[in-house]
Amino acid sequence: MADESESMDTTKDESQKPESLGRMQILNNALTQARKKIISSAKLQLFQKHLRPIHKKNPEVLKKMHLQLTKQLDCHISEEVMLMFAEEQMEKILDDLDGIIASQKDNKELAWRPSGDPQQDSQVHNIPIKEKQKAQLQHVITQLEHQNTLLRDHVALRQKKLLGTKRTVDNGIDKWRQKMAIGRTDSSK
Repeated sequence: MADESESMDTTKDESQKPESLGRMQILNNALTQARKKIISSAKLQLFQKHLRPIHKKNPEVLKKMHLQLTKQLDCHISEEVMLMFAEEQMEKILDDLDGIIASQKDNKELAWRPSGDPQQDSQVHNIPIKEKQKAQLQHVITQLEHQNTLLRDHVALRQKKLLGTKRTVDNGIDKWRQKMAIGRTDSSK
């Protein structure tokens, strides 16, 4: 009970003036509250329910186990959070963020979207991308047109050759027919 009243007092103190605290302190406070909620969810009644044989034989041992487990869990969670903060250099990152926010408070320049119309404001960023895509597409079109010209010329040459071959075949057939006609007239005489 005393622990709960102390935690209530500290959470009230922690949440009273968040603007005066740095982001690191706010993050620490939030993680401390979350850790306390996690630890408080490991209630003695759950231990008694799930470890009934131990509770029946020696309830004091179960209480000691519960206390030891919750203390170790609290300690391990705290160590992991501190290790993560150290490895990721969270304090430096959050201090830098505080500095950026503080430096921008006095900035009178317009925001990124001064018009309020995202489509209009994004045009400034999209135009170079679209122009690059347009240039790439024009290059592809030029290549395709060149290929089409080459293919058209190739097809025209093939058609000329085919027409020449057709004429040669037609002339051969005509000569053959003439010879056949002459041969028929000769054989009929």
